[in-house]
Amino acid sequence: MGEPLLLLQAASRYRGDLEDRRTEILVVGLNDHRGFLEEFLRRAGVHRPWQGAKVRTQQIYRIGDAQKRVRVDVVIRLLTEDGATDTLVFIECKFNPDEDDHAHWFPPEQGPDQLTALWQETAGAERRLVAIVSDCDLENPARPVPKEYEHVLGWREIAELAGRAGGPGGWQELARDPSAHAKQRVLLEIWAYLKGDVVGALEDEDLVAIGHADQAWNRVYAVLERVSEILGWHAVDDEWTTLEGTTSVNYIGTEPPDDSWLDPADGGWLYVVITNNEWDSAAAVGEPQIYAGWGVGLDREQLDGLAKSDWPSMVRRAGLVPIFDRDGAYAFARRDLKDFVTPASTISGQARSIVEWARPAVETALRGPEPEL
Repeated sequence: MGEPLLLLQAASRYRGDLEDRRTEILVVGLNDHRGFLEEFLRRAGVHRPWQGAKVRTQQIYRIGDAQKRVRVDVVIRLLTEDGATDTLVFIECKFNPDEDDHAHWFPPEQGPDQLTALWQETAGAERRLVAIVSDCDLENPARPVPKEYEHVLGWREIAELAGRAGGPGGWQELARDPSAHAKQRVLLEIWAYLKGDVVGALEDEDLVAIGHADQAWNRVYAVLERVSEILGWHAVDDEWTTLEGTTSVNYIGTEPPDDSWLDPADGGWLYVVITNNEWDSAAAVGEPQIYAGWGVGLDREQLDGLAKSDWPSMVRRAGLVPIFDRDGAYAFARRDLKDFVTPASTISGQARSIVEWARPAVETALRGPEPEL
């Protein structure tokens, strides 16, 4: 943890968690594009010259006699010619896409602890403690940013800094050219991700896809309904869109067995899920998937803690997929939907094939690593 990432690694590292995903993508841009880093540093009040820079994410420090553990989202070290740290910048990132006054925010001790960690580190003349928050929280009296953060930026301003670093007007079109410098293409992706760039105009093939979409999903519902009947699950199918907003989720579910560790009182549920893409994919077009396993309802702080624990790695080692979404965590087995569609030509045949796979898949998931909450 902490080493610089490629953009695609950053985009997939935190499954479903948009705050951490934005943080990782920010770090890629600061590492790869000097102009973007310079724009950011100027906004953060850093004015001393520097020869090199190291930008890392999720750094751990220890403070006080008790060696209290302090995590910092992003750390920028600016180096002198001989490699010594001359300037140190700590950054804490928050993201509130639903503009919710009760969304995860700065714990009371976070600002003081990060400031203490910042000043105990060896550095030259400059240290900065910076917060990046959603624009809705910049002037929200219900969610004041702790006073320890001397510079506070909104995510929209971060996108604007990336745009400024790209060069004169029109740089985005130039960056889309295959001959463009790699750092400009990376900056374009970061700018588009943070800004929410447009997806492009409708094309003829889109009209065909739109015409067939409803018919395809009606067949998905029919298959899931038949799977539910065979399994004896009482829940009806339902639909939602993943946190990324690009993957449609259609599922059936039921309560876990009475002797299971999974508690329905905590939102514990068993699922068979069909999606039009991999769950955490940001791509508009992908390969339909089927998932089977369990999920549990969690609040934001529980999700953050679980995402940063050993549980995701343990789940992967068990051959399962750990997933984090708006209000819960999931452990699923996964297959390409085509594995069940191609061999069978009827809804009943496809449903039976899915059940033959899903029933032991759910049992395997229940025997897998339990989350420590």
